[in-house]
Amino acid sequence: MNQLKDKHILFAMMIAGSILPLSGCNENARLADHEVRAKEVQTITAYGRELNQAATPVDVVYVFAKAVLDDYDAGDDQTKREEAFDVQLGTLATEKVKREVSRKSQNEQQILDSFFMAARRFAPVVGHYRETFREDYQALTARMFSIVGKSDGEATSYVLMNLDHPDPEQRTQGNVIAKFNLVRENGYWRIWWVGFDNTARDWKQKTYQGRPLVDIAKQQPDGKDS
Repeated sequence: MNQLKDKHILFAMMIAGSILPLSGCNENARLADHEVRAKEVQTITAYGRELNQAATPVDVVYVFAKAVLDDYDAGDDQTKREEAFDVQLGTLATEKVKREVSRKSQNEQQILDSFFMAARRFAPVVGHYRETFREDYQALTARMFSIVGKSDGEATSYVLMNLDHPDPEQRTQGNVIAKFNLVRENGYWRIWWVGFDNTARDWKQKTYQGRPLVDIAKQQPDGKDS
C-alpha cells in the first residue's frame, strides 16, 4: 500500500471515529441545508468559470482555490463563509468522497456526517498557502499540472499546484505542491481528495513514467481527455 493510500485510510478512520461524539452539534446541523444540494453533481458557475461537463480538472481546482480564499477572507461573516463553502461543495465528487470516508459508517446519517466533515476539512489542508490563490486565472493555472487517466475503469485525474510559503523569507524551501485528486462523476470532473505531494517542492522537478512533467505539460496543458 502506498503512502498516499495510507493517508487516505488514516483520514477516513479519523472521520469515522469522530461521528458519534459530534452528533447533534452545530456542524451537523448545517449538513441538511448543504447535503440536499450536494447529493448529485451539477453545473455551477463561479469566479468566471462554468463548471459544466466540458470543464477541465484545472478549471475545477481553480474554482475550489478561489472559494477557499473567500472562505478565509470572510472571517466572522457567516453568510459569506456559507457562500464560499457552497462553492467548495459544488467542486466535489460527492458520491466518491462518501465512499472514501464512510467505510465504517453504519447508516445513512453517518455517511452524510462523514461527507460533511471531510468537505469541511479540505479547505484547511491548503489554507496556510491561500495567498497564492489571489492570482488571476492565467497566473494561478500556470502553477498547475494536470494529467488524465483511468483507474479500475474509472476516469481519473490529478492536478498538482505549486504553492508559495506565505513568508517570503521561507521560500523556496517552504514551498509545497498541493495535490488534487479528481474523478468523473455524472460526466463532470470533480475533486474527491485534497492533499500534498511530499516528494518535491516544485512539480517541474518531477517525472512521470520516466518523463519530465514539464514535457508532458506542454502536450496536455489543460487536463482535457487525450
